[in-house]
Amino acid sequence: FSAAPRPVVAAAPTGAAPTAAAVAAAPAAAPAAPPQTFIVVGKGQTLTDIARRHYGNAKPETLRKLRAANPNLQDPDRITAGDVLRLPGAG
Repeated sequence: FSAAPRPVVAAAPTGAAPTAAAVAAAPAAAPAAPPQTFIVVGKGQTLTDIARRHYGNAKPETLRKLRAANPNLQDPDRITAGDVLRLPGAG
């Protein structure tokens, strides 16, 4: 895990605050990327099981998000033990 880089602000004389121009010229810090959560599908698990366990529901919009986050699945209705799935927004 690496921390986001801090903006560079022009040095001010010792004890003085940086000037407004120096602060305005500093690049804005990029927002931190959300953490990525992955799981390995267990024997007999379905997307519905996974949605219920990690999101507390298996609503159609939750299942759509799971499918969209895992475009590598040939058939999201036929996942198999050992498949690795990304869980969007879980963590």
